[in-house]
Amino acid sequence: VSLAHSLRLNDPDDFTHNSFADALEEARELIDEDGRVPEHLRNAVEGHLSNFNISVGVTDDFMEALYNDEEFTFTNPRTEEPHVATPETKEIYDMFGLGEHVEVGEELSIPAQELWDDMIEGAHENGEPGVIYLERVNKEHSFDVEEHPDHRILATNPCGEQPLEEYEACNLGHINLSTLAAQDAPDWRVWSDEHADEY
Repeated sequence: VSLAHSLRLNDPDDFTHNSFADALEEARELIDEDGRVPEHLRNAVEGHLSNFNISVGVTDDFMEALYNDEEFTFTNPRTEEPHVATPETKEIYDMFGLGEHVEVGEELSIPAQELWDDMIEGAHENGEPGVIYLERVNKEHSFDVEEHPDHRILATNPCGEQPLEEYEACNLGHINLSTLAAQDAPDWRVWSDEHADEY
């Protein structure tokens, strides 16, 4: 089974899923010399996300803040109102080294470059998180999602090649090319060597 989850970057809780370096370090402490989790911890570890891809849904507002070296303000994607930091927000962001940017009672704004750097660091470390440009995907969608919001795309299939609406199936197939190769077909490498200069 392969699973995926896309976290829209607007949501202030999303960033806590992006600091995979800490999670990876914790996992390394659990693994024994043979690269296995000790038997008495396997059930607990298997309860964590496995066979699971995580992507961050990046918005045009975030990319604009990144390009302009500005802070990105987290907002509620439904109301578009800025998130106001709570003591719990401050505590969580302290855990991920971003607490200096959080003022309780103020709008939650973090330098976009710091968020981006942490995402890139995680992607280089272990492939997580992926990035999906949600607004660009929806602009290219065959439905006008402003007129038909129930057709909005929020994620892709786990491998990321097919953006999907909610509950939509990913219909992928495979082709065994060796069954399609004609044994008596011309060797195009030989043809190229003999005739490439004619074209």
